[in-house]
Amino acid sequence: MRARLVLRQRGFLPDVICAHPGWGEALFLKDVFPGSIQDACENRPQGPTPTPRSEA
Repeated sequence: MRARLVLRQRGFLPDVICAHPGWGEALFLKDVFPGSIQDACENRPQGPTPTPRSEA
């Protein structure tokens, strides 16, 4: 959190923030950079789930 505050104090203001919310790193980004658009990103496979093959 401290590094984000230093960035803001130095004038860094992102337009868009794309972060994975899994462990909470992005939890307070909206408080530090209130004018930014925040998007929660998740990597998920596209299409049907493959059927596992048996090792027969």
